[in-house]
Amino acid sequence: DNESLITHSLYAQNIRPYMERFPREQLKLVLLEDLAAEPEQTLAACLDFLAVDASVDLNDPERRRNESKNFRKDSRLSARMRESAALRVVRDMLPAGMTRLIKRVVTREVPYEPRWEEACLDYVISSIRDDSHEFLEIADKSVDYWERV
Repeated sequence: DNESLITHSLYAQNIRPYMERFPREQLKLVLLEDLAAEPEQTLAACLDFLAVDASVDLNDPERRRNESKNFRKDSRLSARMRESAALRVVRDMLPAGMTRLIKRVVTREVPYEPRWEEACLDYVISSIRDDSHEFLEIADKSVDYWERV
């Protein structure tokens, strides 16, 4: 629902309790956009912040992990299987590889393209605008940062 989406998107509000309890120099804010754009530099900055030896092997920081443009949707069969307590017990006894294989067989991949109705998008933007500006200020980013990425 929209209200849940908005509540979870109020970044400044969500980090404020940490800022009230810890000095600013003990907090490191990392934006996903920075990590995606400059993974090595962003990771190096995190290691420096944590006082970890920057020569540590980061195991190919440029490689994307957990990347997905699609999601899998239950077929009627897999939806019924999920509802069956007996099948849940059997599933829990199967090796993980077998479970993944079955999931691929009984679900289908669906392209994921988020679509926003104009009125909903306007409502969400107006609801989070002030908080987003505050968060970007805390993160030392310009107010138009997300408009540029």
